[in-house]
Amino acid sequence: MAIFSTNSPANTIKDLDPSTDYAYSIIAHYMTQESPEIINIVSYVAAPTATDATNVDKSGSYTANWTPVAKATSYIINNYGVSKVEADGEVTLLEEDFAKIDASVTDATNMLQGAVLGNTSLTSFDVLTTSPGWTGTNNVVVQSGLGTTTGFVATPPMYLANAEQYKLYIRIYGYYGDQLYMETPYETYAFDFSQDASDATGTLGVVEGLATMTESGENYSLKFYSYYGPYGYPITIDYIKVSQDMKAGDEVYSFISQAEIPAGQTSVNVSVSDYDYATYAYSVQALYNDGATTVASPLSNKILLNLDGSDPHGTTGISNAENVMTVSDVYSANGNKLQKFQKGVNIVKMNDGSVRKVMIK
Repeated sequence: MAIFSTNSPANTIKDLDPSTDYAYSIIAHYMTQESPEIINIVSYVAAPTATDATNVDKSGSYTANWTPVAKATSYIINNYGVSKVEADGEVTLLEEDFAKIDASVTDATNMLQGAVLGNTSLTSFDVLTTSPGWTGTNNVVVQSGLGTTTGFVATPPMYLANAEQYKLYIRIYGYYGDQLYMETPYETYAFDFSQDASDATGTLGVVEGLATMTESGENYSLKFYSYYGPYGYPITIDYIKVSQDMKAGDEVYSFISQAEIPAGQTSVNVSVSDYDYATYAYSVQALYNDGATTVASPLSNKILLNLDGSDPHGTTGISNAENVMTVSDVYSANGNKLQKFQKGVNIVKMNDGSVRKVMIK
């Protein structure tokens, strides 16, 4: 146990063991008076190290491997198809019009009256979308639309680290007067539903347009829901496109699949027989659940492989020994150093020197 006395609103504790949970308490002193003690629990789990793939089969499978992590209660394995940008220009990273949700799936056509799926837990929609990785809870479907009432709809994880911003085009329907919320890894944005001129009832609203988002990152997912969602007001995504301006030679990691693996297991067989990439990659995260909350580690390094046994680095120019990006320091919006993330805006300094803004709700 260590005791510190300070006039500063922050104090940095260094050289902690990531395999250990820590707690700290704060007592304010004034003259001979003391405030009640405030106790905070700090949980952290280290990132695994992904190791080379084994059992690589040219028919479409490989075994992903990683090192064990103390405290991990499970692991998340992320699999990608890897391609290289051939020329400078705008590259589409996600485009979905939900055309697979047709009359064979549902009779519903009204964007405000979708067929209720009844899924209260996290659900994958790979069979209903052209891009794998769409998930959600409490969802509804309409012909050419995927939505939610009291839950959310989330895009597949996207690799948006090739530039500092990306372009987002959306067409999402909801009730006129409601608000659409879009949650990113760093911020939550609110958009008013404008009245849809084609709707004679005056109740249908739409959020439609192109925006340039000054954010970037790996495993970047967008989560959509509405302000009045808790009261059963639906939103329905009709179309979405995400793109980035890239340079020739930039690598694109297209999400293929994700799976949660039990603790104690440090390998898993991955099937990619439905895809036709020359190069594949995987990364791993550790999860730690203390019974009340779940903490995720930073992403591990990525491992690349070619199913034909050739050198993937000759194909993509990427090394398997890339650095793992981790959080170095956290600051408040006014520049005070913090012990941990706080509600509101946090300024995060990464170990590569980059700085990000993170919103904690």
